Amino acid sequence: MLSHRAFVYAFFAAFLAFRAAAQEVTAGFEGGPSSGLGFISPIFSFPLGTADAIIVKPTVSYLYYEKRTFLGETKITAPGAALGVGYRYSDGPFEFAVGPAFEVLWERRRNLFGPDTKETLFGVMVAGDASYQATPFTNLNLSASYDQTNRYYWSRAGVKQQVTNLQFDKPWALLVGAEVTGQGNKDVTQLSSGGLVEFAFDKGQTGFQVRGGYSWLNFADHSSDARPYVGAGLYHRF
Repeated sequence: MLSHRAFVYAFFAAFLAFRAAAQEVTAGFEGGPSSGLGFISPIFSFPLGTADAIIVKPTVSYLYYEKRTFLGETKITAPGAALGVGYRYSDGPFEFAVGPAFEVLWERRRNLFGPDTKETLFGVMVAGDASYQATPFTNLNLSASYDQTNRYYWSRAGVKQQVTNLQFDKPWALLVGAEVTGQGNKDVTQLSSGGLVEFAFDKGQTGFQVRGGYSWLNFADHSSDARPYVGAGLYHRF
């Protein structure tokens, strides 16, 4: 298995080698004062046929959340880098992608009582997403990932409805939607529900999303909390 340092070198070498040739890029942030996740990821596609392809996906991310136990509160931050290879299928209204990634996390735990701790974690994550264009104006989508590195899972189900440019004669459109998200690990689990507004440009080649809603959190000490969240996302196909 690659050492931590070798993995980091391989990740940045791949990122620099491919950055000029990326076909897509995605970026986003979602969270609140106590928990959140941000990321940026170019995507490189190598067709296998007319409907499927191999994708290469380097990602830089930043995760933060709280842990509560009977001994006190711990604030956890985990910046990371991952290099994934997956399979994508797209045929008409249906599309899905799935694949593993090798990841390194630099985790820091700030303890209310006791010294802070730092640890470099190395492992594998698996992610997948699927979407179905149920009508010309309605899209159903599902995404999920599991990070073996820190045992963190994330999943989302959503629906989007196009409400402008119903004749498809303009280069931009407005969509509105709703989504439900579940995420967490043994330290904290979180269920979120909210809405989104998406601005699609260049006939769907570029999309910008703004989202918000409410999250319900359950901690390891059996306490719970409810807090609002906000987020933004960007997608562009070159």
